[in-house]
Amino acid sequence: EIVCSLAWLPSSGNILATGTSYGRLQIWDVNTKKLMRTMTAPVGGDEPARARLPAVAWNQHILTSGSKYGWIRHNDVRQEKYAVAAVRGHNQEVCGLAWSPDGSHLASGGNDNYLNIWDGTSTTQPIHSLDSHVSAVKAVAWCPWKSNLLASGGGVNDKYLRFWSSSTGGNIKAIDTGSQVSGIVWNEEHREIITGHGEPYHQLTIWKYPNITKVANLQ
Repeated sequence: EIVCSLAWLPSSGNILATGTSYGRLQIWDVNTKKLMRTMTAPVGGDEPARARLPAVAWNQHILTSGSKYGWIRHNDVRQEKYAVAAVRGHNQEVCGLAWSPDGSHLASGGNDNYLNIWDGTSTTQPIHSLDSHVSAVKAVAWCPWKSNLLASGGGVNDKYLRFWSSSTGGNIKAIDTGSQVSGIVWNEEHREIITGHGEPYHQLTIWKYPNITKVANLQ
């Protein structure tokens, strides 16, 4: 089985969630190197087989996963019957997931080029379904100091870094980065972000916020 996604439990430095190529959602204690729990989705309907989980994200005791077939599932790791809710979030693979800092909203990016914003775990429809990207949306990250500010990045046919208001769904700013955007990390101490890139330049880029001026390319 291939490990397809990783997410640390924010409140603990030793609990790691992994999503695998066979649809297993696992929780590991990295200090003891022990598998604490394995969770799997039911098979049937739109998910005919165990499918890879390309994205996982924590919201306190809720562990959310995204699947190859577009499903988003919420699991309460405290419960024996862990399945809380499930929704067909995208028409294709879910390749990016991130909970807002206050835990109220979930952002999901898909291989269908959509960025969706969800209100908690109980909704069946996104409050915003954003189609400005013209390639897969793998990179999604919430601002740590402003809970309604979301950044997203488009794939190889898009290359744009975009900033959104989750309150209105409005696109605040868009920057052509020149490369596929594969990851975004906000700096929690300074008004900066760093983006990771694929084709064609494979660089890391540091940006100043809010002007989005480039500080450096790390090749």
